[in-house]
Amino acid sequence: MVVTGQELELVPCVQRRRPGRSGLGVALRVLRCGLGATLIAAAPIHASAAKANLKAGLPVNPRAPHQKYQLAPRGKIRYEHEIRDKDWRQSYRTKEVGEDKKTLIQRLRKGSTPARELAKAAALLQQRRLLSTPQEYTLVIKVLGKLGLYEEAKLLLVDMERMDIQPSIINYCAVLKAFALNKQWRATIEFISDMWEDGRIRPDVVAYSIAISACEKAGRWKEALQLLADMEERGIAPDTIVYNAAISACAKGGHVDRALQLLAAMPARGLNPDVITYNAVMNACAKSGQWDTAMGLLRDMRAEELNPDTTTYNVAMNACEKNRLGLETLRLLIDMYDFQVDPNHYTYNTAISACRKAGLWDEALELLTEMTEGGIRMDGHSYASAIAACRDDWEQALGLLARMEVEVVMPDVVVYGAVISVCEKAKQADLALTLLNQMGVSMLEPDLVTFNSAISAVEWAGMWESALSLLQEARNRHVHLDQRSYSAAIGACGRGGAWARALQLFSGMRSNYVAPDRIAYDSVLRACEAGGEWKTACKLLQTMQVEGIDPDLAVISVVAHTCDKGGAVEQATQLHDRVHDIKSEKVGRDSTAQRRKVGGETTESARRPSRKERPTSTKAFSKAVTAGGGVERVGFGACADRVLMIMENKRK
Repeated sequence: MVVTGQELELVPCVQRRRPGRSGLGVALRVLRCGLGATLIAAAPIHASAAKANLKAGLPVNPRAPHQKYQLAPRGKIRYEHEIRDKDWRQSYRTKEVGEDKKTLIQRLRKGSTPARELAKAAALLQQRRLLSTPQEYTLVIKVLGKLGLYEEAKLLLVDMERMDIQPSIINYCAVLKAFALNKQWRATIEFISDMWEDGRIRPDVVAYSIAISACEKAGRWKEALQLLADMEERGIAPDTIVYNAAISACAKGGHVDRALQLLAAMPARGLNPDVITYNAVMNACAKSGQWDTAMGLLRDMRAEELNPDTTTYNVAMNACEKNRLGLETLRLLIDMYDFQVDPNHYTYNTAISACRKAGLWDEALELLTEMTEGGIRMDGHSYASAIAACRDDWEQALGLLARMEVEVVMPDVVVYGAVISVCEKAKQADLALTLLNQMGVSMLEPDLVTFNSAISAVEWAGMWESALSLLQEARNRHVHLDQRSYSAAIGACGRGGAWARALQLFSGMRSNYVAPDRIAYDSVLRACEAGGEWKTACKLLQTMQVEGIDPDLAVISVVAHTCDKGGAVEQATQLHDRVHDIKSEKVGRDSTAQRRKVGGETTESARRPSRKERPTSTKAFSKAVTAGGGVERVGFGACADRVLMIMENKRK
């Protein structure tokens, strides 16, 4: 056993020889650990040996010579931290000790007891040998598990055998829970293997479920499936809880196919999937981006007369949000109202984020209002999603930021990054720099996204000196810059007329382990155009092709205009001819695609609405649902009239 900490005191427990006893006492060290005090067994001594050493002037316990002992009347041994004040002929399990035991047990069962007091109570119960039933040992094992002392919890099984108390499967499961609580998934597997080798206590379905849950929390899906297979080989029938844990492990590992296989195998074993089972499988589908499979599972739940809960809808919305399906997310939210499922703050956060990604900006802000009217407290993620939905409305974004201060919600890095991004789209460079400085006053460290938004904001204004200053500040804060960072700074230098600095930044990208992409080449070529450097532009165009980046029409046009400005007529003519050929090929492809559409036009119900056709309010969305706009409807019969009634009732 390895215990770290500073030794506080040594409490020797000298037990005189009694009939039927081993005559051994135990000295217990009380150590200060991370969560409080714990104890380890050490230094067993005989009472006669202790008395002889004391008379001879030697240390009573050679392993703890610093302890102070003295002879008491009638030959008793007295020491500083006295435990028993009764005569040795009397049993230490007296009424006084029994009352003390009751107090210690109550202290362990009390939920508000501090961690240090819990450790002291557990130490005293073991030190005084007050534990007499398996139930009491189970309580102490659970407490030690909460304190992170899982190895000490395991040693209590040995202490039970020494006290002639036969451990039960409940005690073994308590030890497994102590391991699982402290994320010791490997120890749970080894403990089950030791139980099979010992043979006295056979692991049951509860023991396996604890071990599989420990593997699931650690993301060890292979080990979880191995434990499930081991159960079936040994003739232990798994229950729904075991399958739920195994499916959750596969979901965390991103193996949706295995999760679906486990779900399909449950009816053959006489097990009925419950809501938790479907939630776990849908979570696996959401993480892998299979939103249509998740929606199919939601329909299967209704067919099996299972009532989806808030977690079910949250998982389904998460799947839609990752695929930028704002309309489907809103339909799921309406279904929650229809089936009287209460949404929480995560539901609204996911819906707002989905609407923002799908371009439903007005719906995202309207959901924020409904969230406030519904009495659901908004967090930083709610405000960050709503601010991002403001697009280029920087005044509204600042209003939401001020509203956070009124509602005592501390803005974090994500919120400030969203506001700076809005300022970037609104071309408010000075405001973006002010917000970045305000982050430093609020003791917040800007991340890569925040720096990129700020550099992009100063790019539009041509403030190349500010862009270079932001790059240097990001390096000083050990922020690893990416292609967007350099591209924006190069663009700022190009717009500000500092084309030499732009070339210098582009050359320094590879030395900082950042490979230039198409956007970086476009930025540096535009800087060359502003400086009339046609030779450098032509070399960069060749380098771009050598590196496997196919230049598009815009890049070739920029190089052609640069050659025109530099007087390179021959190179400019070749590039203009190339631009003409690319345009001709594009027109030919468009004509072929148009001919293929003749006779095979997509129906109105299957066509995804364009940005102009997308709803801009709740009523418009209800009309779109009635008209069948968007992708296949996933809801369960919520008509437009009922949608309007629900929305109007909520506003009232």
